[in-house]
Amino acid sequence: MTDDTSQQSTIRTDGGTSSIEIGFPAVAFGLHAIVALALVPFAWDALQAGNLPLVGSLTLLSTLILILGVVVRRIAKRRF
Repeated sequence: MTDDTSQQSTIRTDGGTSSIEIGFPAVAFGLHAIVALALVPFAWDALQAGNLPLVGSLTLLSTLILILGVVVRRIAKRRF
């Protein structure tokens, strides 16, 4: 594994005594996770209405988005 500190952003809180480092791979996966979680209310409404095919489709879509996020994160870790 390579050290990817060259591409990390540092966010300093409380006068620089602590920092949170967020790299591109974490951001890439985080965005995929946010999009996948944004589909949950639509799946919940479809479940309440009894529309099981839509629930299945949204669940599959969310799963595929999360898998894509994992793949993008792994690629980003190797490149950045």
